[in-house]
Amino acid sequence: MTPGSAQAIDFGQSVSLNASITNDKSGKGVTWALSGAGSLSGQTPTAVIYNAPTSGNAGTATVTATSAFDSTKFVSVTINVTPLPSVTTTSLPAGTQGTVYSQTVATSGGAGTVTLTVSSGSLAAGLSMDSSGHITGTPAGPSGTSGFTVKATDSSSAGAQSALQNLSITINASATACGSGRESLLNGQYAFTMQGFAANGAVTLGGMFDADGAGHIARAVGVEDVNSSIGVQTAVSINSASSSYSVGGDNRGCMTIATSAGTSIYRFALGVINSGVASKGWFIEFDNTGTLGSGVLEKQDPSAFSTSRINGNYAFGTDTTSTLITSIRSRFAMVGAFAASGSGSISNGELDANENGDVNKSGGL
Repeated sequence: MTPGSAQAIDFGQSVSLNASITNDKSGKGVTWALSGAGSLSGQTPTAVIYNAPTSGNAGTATVTATSAFDSTKFVSVTINVTPLPSVTTTSLPAGTQGTVYSQTVATSGGAGTVTLTVSSGSLAAGLSMDSSGHITGTPAGPSGTSGFTVKATDSSSAGAQSALQNLSITINASATACGSGRESLLNGQYAFTMQGFAANGAVTLGGMFDADGAGHIARAVGVEDVNSSIGVQTAVSINSASSSYSVGGDNRGCMTIATSAGTSIYRFALGVINSGVASKGWFIEFDNTGTLGSGVLEKQDPSAFSTSRINGNYAFGTDTTSTLITSIRSRFAMVGAFAASGSGSISNGELDANENGDVNKSGGL
């Protein structure tokens, strides 16, 4: 009989069966019999059509072909009948940016193996769905709702049947979410500055670090200077073993800088991407150390650190708080200019300072 192996079909489908008898001297062929749900039609001595029921419960039918001349000769085929495929999941829970997501789209019915695909729309960035309907990944953002259509397709012997279901997943932003996967954007030597306030007053820090493009900090160099109301710390080494960073699909990320003075956590956004590497970024301190501040980081040109490169006329300025003139901490700013020789000497310098309205013109440096 052909087909000779078990068949799997859906409700309402039909499958044709053929049988032949070797050395059938009578020429009478076979007779057909059915056990189980469904019906037979179009019977001939060599062929028959099995018709599955259109509703009910899943079940098994057996069709038997018996020699009309010799009833001891027969062959049977099993037909597994199932309801049409359907996607039973009608909604999916929300996810959070930077947090692992895992849900499964459920189905029922369907003959044979049921395969799920996204037929239209798209999942949120960072998520994917396998053929079993398992949605996994880490949403990279941005936050919002992504709509898509899931298609469930079975492997019926009588022709694949499918069903569609519209679904959506809302991704919520997380203030503490740290994406990953694009660490290569931060690669090379960077300088950074930050201004803000700590518990005792204003704080300014500046420094440099080396990022390896894979999430590690201070591959070769890493140092920072801190100027706060409680004192100045210079050449504070960055601990590479305890410092790290990650960058998500939206070019935002997190950075941990560990030094002998403590550990600080920052959130940053990268921009000005050239050849797959960020040349500039903006960051804020994001931890419970009591320091609030923001700053910028920029990719350095290590060749610019020679004395000969500091050559020509320069202007400078800064602002902070001070008690130089009054005992009460007040705003302080200064601006100036100087000429650098390119050999380490400075000339023609001018500096003006202003503390809380008290202007001090220092004249030449």
